[in-house]
Amino acid sequence: MPLRSSHWKQRLGRKLTSWCIPVRDVDRNEHVPLSQGQDGQQGFSRRGFSLSSYVPPEKTRLDYAEQFDPCDCSCTNSRPGNFPFFTLLLCLSHIAIYIYYVAIDPEHNIIGLNTPILCSQFIYSPYHREQVWRYLTYSFTHSGISHLIGNLTIQTIIGMLLEMVHGTPPVLAIYIIGATSGGLMTGIMSPDKLVIGASGGDYALVFAYLGNLLLNWDSMKGLWKWLRLAFLVLFIGADVYNAVTRQMSGQISSGAHLGGAIAGLGIGMILLCNFCPTKKERILRNIIFGLTVLALVVGVFWSIFWTGFKEFDDAAPPCHTFGHCVQYKNNCAA
Repeated sequence: MPLRSSHWKQRLGRKLTSWCIPVRDVDRNEHVPLSQGQDGQQGFSRRGFSLSSYVPPEKTRLDYAEQFDPCDCSCTNSRPGNFPFFTLLLCLSHIAIYIYYVAIDPEHNIIGLNTPILCSQFIYSPYHREQVWRYLTYSFTHSGISHLIGNLTIQTIIGMLLEMVHGTPPVLAIYIIGATSGGLMTGIMSPDKLVIGASGGDYALVFAYLGNLLLNWDSMKGLWKWLRLAFLVLFIGADVYNAVTRQMSGQISSGAHLGGAIAGLGIGMILLCNFCPTKKERILRNIIFGLTVLALVVGVFWSIFWTGFKEFDDAAPPCHTFGHCVQYKNNCAA
């Protein structure tokens, strides 16, 4: 008589396989055989039951393109991706916050610098490091309309592509950790700079997509994977050149970009689904993830213990930057 799995084993199998348990199709025939026990019973071995017995047939697909379904609003075993709720909400929140700070000053030139944003408690400021939420919330602010449009474009393209294939939870985690990492890296590279913009979170998404290519290159078919790679190479190359140029001229800090890129690649390699894993890919993702965790730990410890921050912690905010703000008008240094 066939051995029946208990109810808790079935529930456990469905629970674990629902979060991107990779399945290996050894002979590339889009069929994953169930493990055989001593008595020929499916799903069991000498060490007990195997989770492969609970993997639904739809999970055995190898074509990366088949994971796209923008109309699918659920996350199932067969498709970990879902409708890009987070990406759309993220874009709408950026637009709403930008409109709010523009509306504060009706005479403000919408094309130029959004000066009211400098008074916001969202931006990262070395003079307000005790307000730790700023390490993340700066990524919801923008200095101008062109700044906003550029970041929205990246979020819409990369964020939706990732979320429709891999689901909302990993994309949400990548953006939050990447933005926070960008704030920490700014404190290392340019401790005297303010940070405004979603560059940390956006770079996390871009480099997470690069990690997605590394993981799922063998699952992608045809010309599309080369177009994806070409787009990333051109975008990253052009932006790295611009970032280095601006960093050398002192116009802008590239710390948020670099911090977001490091976190996005490492966290993405762990959280994004690998639809056809190999031993080399597992080793690569573990190495990159370990280096990412090390970089994040260094950033946190630097932010806490670096003595150079005492200069900013003890100083009043400069009037040339914050003098027009009501809350700092009588408490700023000339």
